[in-house]
Amino acid sequence: MHNLGGHDGGQWASEMAVHGELVRLADVVICHCTAARDAAIAAYGLDETDAGRLHVIPHGSYLGAYPDTITGAQARERLSLPPTGPVLLFLGAVRGYKGTDDLVAAFRALTDPDARLLIAGRPRGAGIEEHLGAAAAADPRIRLHLGFVPDEELQVWLRAADVVVLPFRDILTSGSAILALSFGRPVIAPALGCLPETVPASAGLLYDPDAPDALPEALRVALAADLGALGKGALARAQELDWGPIAGQVASLYRG
Repeated sequence: MHNLGGHDGGQWASEMAVHGELVRLADVVICHCTAARDAAIAAYGLDETDAGRLHVIPHGSYLGAYPDTITGAQARERLSLPPTGPVLLFLGAVRGYKGTDDLVAAFRALTDPDARLLIAGRPRGAGIEEHLGAAAAADPRIRLHLGFVPDEELQVWLRAADVVVLPFRDILTSGSAILALSFGRPVIAPALGCLPETVPASAGLLYDPDAPDALPEALRVALAADLGALGKGALARAQELDWGPIAGQVASLYRG
């Protein structure tokens, strides 16, 4: 059995040849969404027989997987943030395809003096830390934590935030999006890969990645929205991604 869809889009593309052979050798291939399944069929030129071995089973939530013992107020105090005002968060490894430089530029275009942007995660790539540091230094509303975030500290960043922004340029499955939903945080992201099947309208805002100024406009729309209601929708979506039924689907494939 082979699992297709758990890598980010860049990694997946670079491993196409290996994956293609695995798909043809495997009895069953699990894809995390129909977009991943369709992409695999197209990329590997699968015939009807090979394509029939590809099954869609979603990635489960992270509910209960990480410590979650502090309040939003406590988290903001830990990070020396104002107790009020919207806080946007990018959380995860900082790589070029994740679009954090686009996020900084889009946030700087916002005029709300009370808004804050947090970027927390370890840089992976030459020059990323220096580039982001220079861009963020021009706006005191932006906070960078360019280093590894331990499991026990994830709750601090997620509870301090009102919304998680993931401005990917390329993606299939996003563990960061599912983690945000699991903490009841709505997601702003492009309508790419598995995200349209992972983040419904009740749990966030997906924008057209090809539309001009789509990310800045998505930030403006989100800050005018009812983020509390979207947060409830995010948590409800995470509860739908229960590992019990998902494990049952996987087990049935093994038995088959």
